[in-house]
Amino acid sequence: MPRTKEEQLHWEGHRDELRSLWLDQRWTAEQIQGHMSQRHGFCRSIPQYTRQFQKWGFQKNSKGETWKFVFKRREKRKREGKDPGQVWRNGKHIPEEKVRKEISRHVPLLSQYWDSGEAGVYPSNLSSRVSMLIGSFS
Repeated sequence: MPRTKEEQLHWEGHRDELRSLWLDQRWTAEQIQGHMSQRHGFCRSIPQYTRQFQKWGFQKNSKGETWKFVFKRREKRKREGKDPGQVWRNGKHIPEEKVRKEISRHVPLLSQYWDSGEAGVYPSNLSSRVSMLIGSFS
């Protein structure tokens, strides 16, 4: 975590590029470290990058709780006779096949049949509209 406001401003100046490299292009922290030091002279350790990405809420993968929430929200919409909607993460559409695969991986089979009907606690990194969005856009 940056110790000074100047250091924080330095990180913020690279935020968009770091977001693109980490989430969109799915580079590793090592690749980003090399790129940023060569191109911008921005020399930081890998733990510093990891800590900053966590602080900004940049997650490459969704947690199991997120997929459980997506399942419950989609089931609720189906019961109401509505289209379950599309799922989006970090501004990218997740294909229906992948959504089904992740739900089957993270939601126990009995839970899929004996749903309590509650949508559950809304994860902090989700935003929802007709199409469900996963991830933060900050």
